[in-house]
Amino acid sequence: MFGRLGFFGRLTLIVLLLVAALYGLRTGLLILSDEGRRSETQFPIPEQVAAIVDLLDGLPVEQMPTALRAVSSEYFKVSISDKTLVGYSDFARMPGLEWIIQQHLETPDDRVVMAVRLQSNEASVLRLLFERFSIQSQTPVAVSVSLSSGAFALFTITGSTTQKIFGVPVGFLFGVCGFFIAALALWAIAREARPLTQLANSVEAFGKDVLPRPLDSGKGAPEIRRLITAVNDMQERISGLIKGRAILLGAVSHDLKTYITRLRMRVDELPDEESIVKATLDLEHMTKIIDDAIAVARTEYQQNSLEMIDLQELLAEDLIARGTQVTTVNFQRGIYTIVGDGVALKRLFANLLDNALRYGTEISVSGSHSPGLVEIYIEDNGPGIPPDERHSVFEPFYRIERARDHLSGGSGLGLAIVNQIATAHGGSVFIEDSPLGGARFGVRLPLTPI
Repeated sequence: MFGRLGFFGRLTLIVLLLVAALYGLRTGLLILSDEGRRSETQFPIPEQVAAIVDLLDGLPVEQMPTALRAVSSEYFKVSISDKTLVGYSDFARMPGLEWIIQQHLETPDDRVVMAVRLQSNEASVLRLLFERFSIQSQTPVAVSVSLSSGAFALFTITGSTTQKIFGVPVGFLFGVCGFFIAALALWAIAREARPLTQLANSVEAFGKDVLPRPLDSGKGAPEIRRLITAVNDMQERISGLIKGRAILLGAVSHDLKTYITRLRMRVDELPDEESIVKATLDLEHMTKIIDDAIAVARTEYQQNSLEMIDLQELLAEDLIARGTQVTTVNFQRGIYTIVGDGVALKRLFANLLDNALRYGTEISVSGSHSPGLVEIYIEDNGPGIPPDERHSVFEPFYRIERARDHLSGGSGLGLAIVNQIATAHGGSVFIEDSPLGGARFGVRLPLTPI
């Protein structure tokens, strides 16, 4: 599983494992400490307030001073007053704490409960908000609860009031801080990994059409910036070399075609008809080899003229022109529309049909589609292609030393052009055994729904 994760996924997993290890260590320390063995009371102060109210209601007046001294401490003071807490704004009120205390009282409907923060009015708004929502708030809290005698029991809580009232452990703050630190670490990792992801996408796209996609080399760590700069320079050099190759081959093609034209004019002066036919076929073969070599050198098919192409219509035009040479046509119902170069795609399927007609007498064309993909199959009843050579036949000038390629007259570039056009459109070409007995060529292209 770890081997399938990308750079960001691996670093994320490492951070999560580190956080889990730290949290486990903290939990173990708490178990061994006094905090791990302390009371599991969820709301310690509200329960204590309710118990004291019940105690005071049942005591004679002369015993109350003794009881108040017994239940009071440095951070929890209890007193009796003839009036409740007054003069505090709604912002200082703590309705949540009031509700919790009422839930712990035996007769909540008969009690008047009020809880307020004893905060300074001179403090800034930011400081007031922090003290209100902080887990480690030090703002004193005052609580008043009415007694059955008509007096009020007043409670003043100081110190870490939030922890004492709501029972929030000290380690909870550690967990919250750890969560935010982990989130910050993951954001930093994602930020550092983003240039690598962009670089991978750029190189992958460059491999399809050999068009440079330079990235901003001013982001990321120094090593990543150097890598991006090197890849940008490499793409420019490779693209320049390929363009230079295309220009050179174009110039050579122009000059060779000039001489071929002259030779054709001279062929007509040959004495016998048989020599004229043979020489003409040789010249046509030479012309096809030159044209195919130029097509292989041009690696920018999909950039010439992108448009919406219906593969069924495109194939129908070619099949109609071929007449009865294709014996079976079968397309599943569905959409076969993609974005691509119509001229290049027409040449792709023409090369496959020519290849099938060259070696077979029974030709079948079919199509199917799946989510996001469309597949076109062209198969024949010829000699087929051995499995160990099905990858090599897409290499330029590769020839099979068997009946399928014997005296075929092909240039050895047709399937290389097919593979190149399919790759330039984000697709692929594959070869299988045909039910007809020969080879089955499949073209898989990304489907573009309308």
